[in-house]
Amino acid sequence: MLPTCLHIKQAIISERGIGALSKYLLYPRSKIVFNAVCTLRNLSDVIHKQVPPGDEAVADLVHRLVRLLDHSNVDVFTGAADILSNLTCTEGGKEVAFRAGCGPAMAAILLSWGMRTNVLREDKAKQLLQTVVATLRHITNGHPMVNFRQRKITWAC
Repeated sequence: MLPTCLHIKQAIISERGIGALSKYLLYPRSKIVFNAVCTLRNLSDVIHKQVPPGDEAVADLVHRLVRLLDHSNVDVFTGAADILSNLTCTEGGKEVAFRAGCGPAMAAILLSWGMRTNVLREDKAKQLLQTVVATLRHITNGHPMVNFRQRKITWAC
């Protein structure tokens, strides 16, 4: 059951639920990974507001999510992209995501767009494209080193 109540989401996050859930993101069974992604996606709108910048659990989560952007299960990699988009709405989230290689990973999705869209329904492909572009915008725009970040992402591809 996915939490929908704000107070329940906040309680899960304050009791270190993010670290516990993120451990399942590297699990070998795709169904367990998918369930963890769904739960984390549901929590991600609160994570970026509640967790302080530099939190190790969030840094670990971001690293694991970036790795999932190359997952074979469409729902897993689109869910990971959605979570990263939510997490990069704050300065702390932008920093962690940038250091974890989120920009180049998102750009790689764009570069492999033809292969990715073959396995996606049109509405899902459009949603993923919007998520990827929003995340890249979050990571680069409004940062003092915006040009450096944009070049670094471009060069990585």
